[in-house]
Amino acid sequence: MHAFGLRFVVLDCVGVSACVCVSVCLVCPSWRLTACSLSLSLSLSLSLSLARSLSVSLLAPLCACVQTACPLLRLAVIILLKRTVIGKFKAGPWTYSQKKILRRWLMEKLLPGDKLQEAGHLIGSHYSYMTYVLRLLGAKVGERIYWPGSSFEGLVEYDLLEVQDDVVFGSRSAILCANAEEAAPIRIEAGANVSDRCVLMPGCVVGRNTIMGSGSLTAGGAYYAAGSKWVGSKGGKAVMLQSGSDAAANAGTLKPFGKAFYLRQASYYVFPSWLHLLMNAMFRCFAAAYRSLTLVLVIQIAALVIGKEHLSSSKSSLEHVSSVMIPLFVLVQNVMTGMCMCACARGCVCTMLWFARARAARRVRRTRI
Repeated sequence: MHAFGLRFVVLDCVGVSACVCVSVCLVCPSWRLTACSLSLSLSLSLSLSLARSLSVSLLAPLCACVQTACPLLRLAVIILLKRTVIGKFKAGPWTYSQKKILRRWLMEKLLPGDKLQEAGHLIGSHYSYMTYVLRLLGAKVGERIYWPGSSFEGLVEYDLLEVQDDVVFGSRSAILCANAEEAAPIRIEAGANVSDRCVLMPGCVVGRNTIMGSGSLTAGGAYYAAGSKWVGSKGGKAVMLQSGSDAAANAGTLKPFGKAFYLRQASYYVFPSWLHLLMNAMFRCFAAAYRSLTLVLVIQIAALVIGKEHLSSSKSSLEHVSSVMIPLFVLVQNVMTGMCMCACARGCVCTMLWFARARAARRVRRTRI
């Protein structure tokens, strides 16, 4: 296994880019054909020059470790830069200082919403580990919060966000702590519900047990009374469906999610946060290792076709190696995909049969009783 070097250290990037380039070359004009061919040649050259000494046996575990650890390492570095270099964001005008503009631009580029969710999909987008991450970024965050599965669009000034206990978020919402001129804090009080596709403008306050329905657009600096219900927008403001009341304002804030997940008071078993993290990491490692197996098989087959000595030689031709490996990659990828689909179909059929037998057995027990 150590007799010849690994030619494709760029893992999935090389294989996928090769397939994409070959596919695009078939349909694109000549200038795009040249660009795709050049991109493919550069990626293959980089792979050949960097990975001669790396063993094929290390490919699957290396790919699994990289795919799992990179989002967390990237997030850790960003948090360190935020706390040491960028600093704390404060309310007030921010466009009159080049330093403030630079700090905001740097934070926006370092941690857009999709990059935060890369780590969120690993640690659990909805659960307590996301609470810890936002606290490290500067947000004031309470307990038992159900975070959205999608990112907060437009959120840059994490220090100006306050989320109290038992708040529930929908998905695809935007939290804007700054407009084109100044920044202002946003406070979401205990028990509030911010539903799907809401937009919270700078300076707004969502009261205790308030419900912001789907598509709600808050006004900058507005206060939404405790226990009130809002939805949509008209004239740049959310439409009130029900005014607040003292009973709603003084009611408890504990939600069924917090009661079951955090307080462990459900009548059924609920996976804890650490188990979600473990399962996500295991599935991520398995998926990365499975995808890298294609390249392992391609290299092994190419070693039989070309010869191990010729493949590991520094005098081997790039054109010769790529002419063998690219078609092999496409073939093996399709075969492994078909095998995976067959295995999934078999698993689904077995599961359906198991449920059918369990239902039939339950019916038999009922008839006997």
